[in-house]
Amino acid sequence: MARKIFGNALATRGKALFLPMPRADVDALMLQHRMALEAARGRHGDASITRRLYMVILMTRYLTEDGHGLLTLDSVREAEQEVAAIFDRGEAVGDWSYPDKVIGLISMVINEYDRQLRETRLQAILRANERLGRLIAHGAAIAAAEGNG
Repeated sequence: MARKIFGNALATRGKALFLPMPRADVDALMLQHRMALEAARGRHGDASITRRLYMVILMTRYLTEDGHGLLTLDSVREAEQEVAAIFDRGEAVGDWSYPDKVIGLISMVINEYDRQLRETRLQAILRANERLGRLIAHGAAIAAAEGNG
């Protein structure tokens, strides 16, 4: 009996990989991202908000590169470069302000990411998330090496 239940759980999990994320999960996740965007728009940006927005842009880029995007990669990369520049400026001089043009770019990317999460199979989203995780781990390793050097 236990084997049958376990087998059913695996089959259900396997099927879920071919479906988009559940709507409630997407809604909860996107609420956090949209709140970060509104904080940036309201001139309340900081490192945490900028990091969150950058991760959304990277996930959107990875999913777009994997064939699940409606935006051009150039548009996503432009948003990525602008937010990276804001992060660098914020770290250097404490200015975390977002120009209106950048807010517009980020809004466009967040809307695309929302669509991607609602329409793209979970398997592709997990692949993009694993790629982001490797990038973060690599960055942490570099930072640790520089701190020890």
